[in-house]
Amino acid sequence: MEEYGVNATQVQWLTTAFLLTTIVLIPMSGYLSNRFSTKALVVFALGCLAAGTVLGGVSAQFGTLVLSRVIQAVGAGIILPLVQTILLTVFPYERRGFAMGLLGAVINVAPASAPSISGMIIDVFDWRSLHWVILPLIIITLVAAVFTMKDVIKKQAARLDVLSIIVSALGSHCLF
Repeated sequence: MEEYGVNATQVQWLTTAFLLTTIVLIPMSGYLSNRFSTKALVVFALGCLAAGTVLGGVSAQFGTLVLSRVIQAVGAGIILPLVQTILLTVFPYERRGFAMGLLGAVINVAPASAPSISGMIIDVFDWRSLHWVILPLIIITLVAAVFTMKDVIKKQAARLDVLSIIVSALGSHCLF
């Protein structure tokens, strides 16, 4: 807030822009996974996460920082539902409960622990270091996906219901 000269209400746009973007993309995940290969989607999503993280780390203006969160949200909006689909495809029926439980633990622990860990990092370094701490993990995952990932979801004929996406986006935006 101090660096960009913005107030608490304006700072909330960092979270709001992220959530609104993911809310639009998550319902499109079924279409995307039918239209594009699993590997291409994962690489694209991780690329968005990496690009948004770098942009956020170097942003000189608040608007650029908000844009970086939108770019990150494109990646998150694709990867979150895709991970579930991949797990359900890769794991045999009798192991799916374990796989989904493990994913649920990660998804629930991360938001609970992130504020504390972020606070400790910011106490030692500045807020931009949050971007640089997570970036190597994203890049390692991206490189691993490029070189080792196989396509696991079979492509099917799919049609994007544009009207539903627009109505969903408008409805979600009205809530914010």
